[in-house]
Amino acid sequence: MKAKLLIALFLSLLVTGAFALSYDQTHSRENIGQAIPDLGFTGYVIEDFSVNKIETIKLALEITHSRTSDLLITLTSPLGDYVVLHNMTVTNSDTLMIIASGGNLLSDFIGQSAIGRWEIQVYDQIRGVVGIINKVHLTVNGGDIDRSVDRPFPTLTGIQCGEKWNEILAEVQYDSFYKGLIGNCGGQLMNKIKSLIKNHKSMSYDSARRIMFSKIDNHGGRVCSVYSDRCLSTKGLPPNRIMNCEHSWPQSKGAVGVAQSDLHHLFPSGSKENSTRSSHPFCEIELSDTATKSVIGKRNGRVCYEPKDGHKGDLARAMFYFALRYDKKVNTFQEQFFRKWNREDRVSFKEVDRNNIIENYQGNRNPFIDHPELVDLISDF
Repeated sequence: MKAKLLIALFLSLLVTGAFALSYDQTHSRENIGQAIPDLGFTGYVIEDFSVNKIETIKLALEITHSRTSDLLITLTSPLGDYVVLHNMTVTNSDTLMIIASGGNLLSDFIGQSAIGRWEIQVYDQIRGVVGIINKVHLTVNGGDIDRSVDRPFPTLTGIQCGEKWNEILAEVQYDSFYKGLIGNCGGQLMNKIKSLIKNHKSMSYDSARRIMFSKIDNHGGRVCSVYSDRCLSTKGLPPNRIMNCEHSWPQSKGAVGVAQSDLHHLFPSGSKENSTRSSHPFCEIELSDTATKSVIGKRNGRVCYEPKDGHKGDLARAMFYFALRYDKKVNTFQEQFFRKWNREDRVSFKEVDRNNIIENYQGNRNPFIDHPELVDLISDF
């Protein structure tokens, strides 16, 4: 099976003060099909821009290649400056995403003219296989990264969707409840999933908290925080100053009404960690150690919160569920990490048990726990 190399490099640098961005210009092409020869070179040229001064720049590049570790990929500006986008990195998954922003990698292009010849250069440095450039999207002066019109995740064509389902069904069985999802991708799949999880049995927030602490996350009279290794003994609601209920999707961002008490995104959390996380977005911060505890920090200048390793996959699947159940959008900044965590932190028996218990109370399940592979069939949450 061919591996997909998705390189999505973004930079959003704004000068300080009340400064209005110049109009944006975009070069966007999909299904390009430009060959990358074995042990050879190909250049993809862009000469579309008339912007005299670059203030922000964003690039999304999708490449299909069965051995991405063979490739060296660069981007060269009209002035001849270049950056290395990918340098023979070994990858083991279908999709590799490299995200850079806030002055990282593409910062040398800020202030330059965009007029002239841009070139994406792909070098295959080891004999063996060929590849294809599938998609290129380059925008200058397009505004904030999270408002990008182009999502840095691959969209499956009809043929690719069918091929992906063939691979899935060769390894995974779908029972009658989920059989209606088979063969669907993207928006159609999202709508099918929504129909399975909507109209669940709602309850008061007080009831939801009591059920969470006494039944769902209570194991032998002990409840543990998802953000640290702290546990306490309790049979019901613990004191708020010690442990309380974490809304993975913050109440200030839309977890209100029925969503406030949806158990699929509620987890026990130490009061201090809950307060620290606040409503900050999730990410992988720079220079962090999250083996046993969560950490607040920055990613490319942005304050964000990294959960401990053992909760990352659970959190990602809870957020994907919430987005579909309540028609919310997951911004690009967080989505890149949720996808990564869904792959790396696999569904555990504990997570499956939790899904089963919640179904008993709410009457619906989180499909991304039962079938985490569905995430890769959706290009934009």
